[in-house]
Amino acid sequence: HIYIVRDNGSDLTQFTTHASFNGFNQHLSWLDGGNTLRWNYDNFATGQKYLVQKTIGQQQTDTLYTGDLGFLASFTNNVILSAKGLRISTLDLNQQPLNLQEYASSLDGMFFNGLSWHPNGNKFYISKIGSLETAGLFEVDFATGAGTRLVQYCDKELIRSISCSPNGVYLVIEKLERQ
Repeated sequence: HIYIVRDNGSDLTQFTTHASFNGFNQHLSWLDGGNTLRWNYDNFATGQKYLVQKTIGQQQTDTLYTGDLGFLASFTNNVILSAKGLRISTLDLNQQPLNLQEYASSLDGMFFNGLSWHPNGNKFYISKIGSLETAGLFEVDFATGAGTRLVQYCDKELIRSISCSPNGVYLVIEKLERQ
């Protein structure tokens, strides 16, 4: 389950009601100044994957999209960026009907992992898994798809998660090293 708690530790409240043993929640993101939460829910029991959102104080959880957005997704300006295997895709929630669109990038053809939008929405950061020549943390210009490697690492290392600070100055990364 997802729980909400105030920054002083008070008012711990269960936010979701679905059976958590049937699946898991991932890629939580605040919207609307912190009143609405959006996330991916993967239901193991049915095999379905959903993009859902819920506003604090409301009972209903809204399903925005049904389908596999990949293990990693990031949200900005109602555009979802998704990395799944060798593919980067976008889902624009401002357009109806909702269709997952392939995104062309200079980084195509390698496995991706961590993913985060820059707060200005003009670029994003992504981790690319591969050899010493291709692996690393990349900044990608959203308009052109051009990628620039910021951090290089070897085939025994990967960045599993990335988060860009609200002011866009810092990146927090979780780097794993395999033996």
